[in-house]
Amino acid sequence: MKGILSAIIFIPLIGIIILALIPKNNDRLIKWTALIFSIIPFVLSILLYIHYDPTGSRIQFVEKFTWIKQLGMQYYLGVDGLSIPLVILSTLTMVISILYSFVISKRTKEYFILMLAMTTAMVGVFMSLDYILFYIFWEIGLIPMYFLIGIWGGRRREYAAIKFFLYTFFGSVFMLLGILGLYFYAPAADRTFDMIALAQNSYPIKIQIWVFLSIFLGLAIKLPSFPFHTWLPDAHVEAPTAASVILAAVLLKMGGYGFGRILMPSVPDAFEQFVPLMAVMGAISIVYGAYLAMAQDDLKKMVAYSSISHMGFVMLGFASLNADGVNGAIFQMISHGLVTGLMFIIVGMIHDRYHTRKISELDNLMNHAPVLSSVVVFTTMASLGMPMLSGFIGEWLSIAGVFQAMGGVYAIIMVVGIILTAGYFVYMLARIFLRERRKEKVTKVADLSVREMVVAFPMVALILFFGVYPKPVLDMAQTVISTMIK
Repeated sequence: MKGILSAIIFIPLIGIIILALIPKNNDRLIKWTALIFSIIPFVLSILLYIHYDPTGSRIQFVEKFTWIKQLGMQYYLGVDGLSIPLVILSTLTMVISILYSFVISKRTKEYFILMLAMTTAMVGVFMSLDYILFYIFWEIGLIPMYFLIGIWGGRRREYAAIKFFLYTFFGSVFMLLGILGLYFYAPAADRTFDMIALAQNSYPIKIQIWVFLSIFLGLAIKLPSFPFHTWLPDAHVEAPTAASVILAAVLLKMGGYGFGRILMPSVPDAFEQFVPLMAVMGAISIVYGAYLAMAQDDLKKMVAYSSISHMGFVMLGFASLNADGVNGAIFQMISHGLVTGLMFIIVGMIHDRYHTRKISELDNLMNHAPVLSSVVVFTTMASLGMPMLSGFIGEWLSIAGVFQAMGGVYAIIMVVGIILTAGYFVYMLARIFLRERRKEKVTKVADLSVREMVVAFPMVALILFFGVYPKPVLDMAQTVISTMIK
């Protein structure tokens, strides 16, 4: 399995080169080439899971060599029980997104080149164990998403793209300051950008605090958490469907991943001091995001605000600093990626049929598209945390961890968030499926095509599988939790 991580990162770049050579009017060849070069990394990421040894060393499939010796920079890749599920989620999401994007007809070559570039950036973040390499991939991910929103987005796409870029770049700059703090305040003989090595250092609490605040700002914007969330609804609403799927399923998870990979092991004392702040931010995100979602008539904006609410569970889970809470946070990231990614796909499918996302303008979908309607109901139930579906596991593990660490108040707030989520999703279902319509307003629509079924059903199957049998994700996360909680 030597070199498999580099292969996952660089195979999409080979695909980009091939796409660049294909005539721009050959849309069919462009789309199938992009799909093939997204499937290969997905297959390789599955091999990572199959060959990962939970009883072996924590970091596996390591690839490491000196990059810039004078600065202590290395090409250092490796994966563990925290990163492998996110790598698989990234590559799966890209396969699904590219297949959904076969409907794209505007500047097709550029679109699929940007999609493959996103693949490299996403998996690079989750595999990098050198801070500078991590930061490079983190920043690279901003560029394709900026253009995907700015070129293929809705009417206010330029505003949304600029807002997305400025918010996340602002956070990235502060994150870089924190990374440099870890480097320069390490003993001179130990200066390196090696994440694992720097986590062994014991920094003075004052240094830990300002490093924590710098990096936390970048991660909280990416997650996003209240009050740094305002870029997300605009980005989601204006982004093309596939970009919304990638943004919700993967890019937001980079913020949560940073808590476990960087802050918890590198500045543990400061992390513990700021648990109350994280708890308050997470709790507000849960309730405020759900409250704003209730007020939306636009389906896409409603799902965007629901993401803010759901990611509040991730922040509170990490803030619990115990095995149940952190395991719940990790599982919630995977489940949210599947459920909300599928939710945005569904919104895109509804928009393709009705040419609107407004709940108040939708016809009785159940009569015209029973298969699509069934997927809508299934995904909604998963999002509100129905037992036997994946959304239930992460939320309730997080609640259990928070209850153990912080008592009943925050746990009750989390339960209230679940109740509010049930409220706005059930209200949405009632308006779409149960409301009587005047005959002249009824619109006949087609049910799911074969391509759309191939897009949706793998995610449906995984949501059901992990709801019934969460062991693969939970066991893998368990292998790293003891090292994250010092």
